[in-house]
Amino acid sequence: MRFTEKLERIVKPICEAENLHLVEIKIRGDAKKPVFEIYADSEKGINLGQCEKLSRLIQDELDMDEQFLNNYRLDVSSPGLDRALEYDWEFKKNIGHNLEITLDSAEQIVGRLLSFDENELIIEDEKNQQQAVARSAVKQVKVKIQW
Repeated sequence: MRFTEKLERIVKPICEAENLHLVEIKIRGDAKKPVFEIYADSEKGINLGQCEKLSRLIQDELDMDEQFLNNYRLDVSSPGLDRALEYDWEFKKNIGHNLEITLDSAEQIVGRLLSFDENELIIEDEKNQQQAVARSAVKQVKVKIQW
């Protein structure tokens, strides 16, 4: 079993108990001092206090497990605004927000997410025109950050 999988078996139940979704685990650094990066989120977002609590809970479990070195660093944070949307709960969270959609054909579509299902995204463009975008044709979806 890969080290990332071992870490996921510990982290995922902790996230679920805190009503959070484990988005991603990254391991970087070297074997003597690895850095475990844990990215979590929820439909309502995640705040600093939740990240701190999650970090403490994960660290308590890791410190009790012989498989993990005592000489590691643990970073827990949100996945960030520039991360591509992947899961249905992320689309649900972003209904009403503007998205940048890149299709497999490299075409870009920008619009407000009205609804979605397993097959398509319904987008409203700046002219208030609705468009159905097949999810099978989507390469990447990101939230369009408004400044």
